[in-house]
Amino acid sequence: MKLAKLAVFSLLSMSALTASASIHSLSFVGGHDLSSTNWNDVFSLQRFDANLGTLTGVNVDLYGTVKGSAKYESLDASASNVQIDLGAIIKLATVSGKNLLTINPLVSNAYSASAYDGITDFGGTSGKTLTGLSANAADSEVLNSASWLSLFTGPGMINLKLGAQAASSASGPGNLTTQFATNAAANYKITYTYAVTPVPEPETYALMGLGMLGLLAHRRKQVK
Repeated sequence: MKLAKLAVFSLLSMSALTASASIHSLSFVGGHDLSSTNWNDVFSLQRFDANLGTLTGVNVDLYGTVKGSAKYESLDASASNVQIDLGAIIKLATVSGKNLLTINPLVSNAYSASAYDGITDFGGTSGKTLTGLSANAADSEVLNSASWLSLFTGPGMINLKLGAQAASSASGPGNLTTQFATNAAANYKITYTYAVTPVPEPETYALMGLGMLGLLAHRRKQVK
């Protein structure tokens, strides 16, 4: 009876060991300070070392800011409405063009313009100069498909590209003069999440072996 109990205890211990994998993480951060668009940065990221465990996901966080100014002047002979959008497309991708994440910080405003006041000065009643425009955007993505995990696992580095392209625009009357100054900044955080299964101590293997032998002996005794 005691041998049977020992065998059951050993089997339960084996089950617990196979289910006790722990989750760990490893993060990398970087970015680009506020500057005039369009800009692109290429950087190298250390691939995940499979000796540490099994990669289960690549968490991508992307934060972006757009700041700048805009000017417009309506040259129309009648009053009109003007829409001003100051924005940027900020993208994190592989150098081969495979997209990890894209965000679009954007500030939009509508204005009323009179008929052309006769002076193209981006002011008066038919024009306007807008300063201090700004907007933020953030998003995150978990990449856990087999293709992504394979791409980020192995020796060496993976080359990625962080870029910001101006996406500022204006709409309104057919006769509209505009000027934009678009600046963008971005920061990223890439986190590897991985599972580690602990290796049992030699004493644990011995205990499990003893339990299995005890179970076999107990069964043989019952057969006899």
